[in-house]
Amino acid sequence: MAVEDDNLKYAAVPENLGRKISFGMFNIGDIMKFILYLVVFSGLSMAVHLPYIIIIFLPISAIMAFKKFDGLEFWNYIKLKMSNVDTTLPLMLYFGQMLYNGKYYFVVLEVDGISYEFMSDEDKIGLLLKYEEFLNACDFPMQFVVHTEKLDYQPFLDTVINDTPTAKDYKNLIKVACEGLYIQRYFVVIGINAWEVSGQKEVKAKVAWDKLQERVEIATIGLNDLGLGYRMLKGEELLSIYKEVM
Repeated sequence: MAVEDDNLKYAAVPENLGRKISFGMFNIGDIMKFILYLVVFSGLSMAVHLPYIIIIFLPISAIMAFKKFDGLEFWNYIKLKMSNVDTTLPLMLYFGQMLYNGKYYFVVLEVDGISYEFMSDEDKIGLLLKYEEFLNACDFPMQFVVHTEKLDYQPFLDTVINDTPTAKDYKNLIKVACEGLYIQRYFVVIGINAWEVSGQKEVKAKVAWDKLQERVEIATIGLNDLGLGYRMLKGEELLSIYKEVM
């Protein structure tokens, strides 16, 4: 029997959540920036005696105030583009878990999947609300990556130790059952722009690592609340995943 609840609409079509993900939450700071840009552009329009071009500056002001470019505000994005950060540097691995590609320092979490389609309506509502809280708590850029890859069944074959006819038949059965199967892996990339940290090479890496640790802690609290298992990739596995997937 269905539960009469106004929030049930979120279980089927999470429109409110979708708007927050797509367009972000307007805050007073963004609104003040919009007004400031509009005043400046209005002054320029009057100065050149072309007041009607304010119609053009209206959407420009809105874009500069509200739109995020690669997760950054307009002027921070311009600052990054005009900086002398070398984006052609080879990939660097710090502390065994943090990568630097010349533009960003970042870490990668592999996250377990969840059987959302098999949940009850009540559980779906609760999960979506927790997901909304998770996104609102993470006030920094993140990337969600879904990667489909062929199932590696060699670990299953390695569990069959005996070299008997029965064991060989069992191995063949595993091969037949697993051949052509694919799995999905889920990753959360948490990063920080290189221009956000200062200092010499090793000092910048340490500062970036400390800041990323804070962001990872916030993100993992949210993942725990969602009931999702996770692990931080490291070493050769991290490098391999980055080159293959990112």
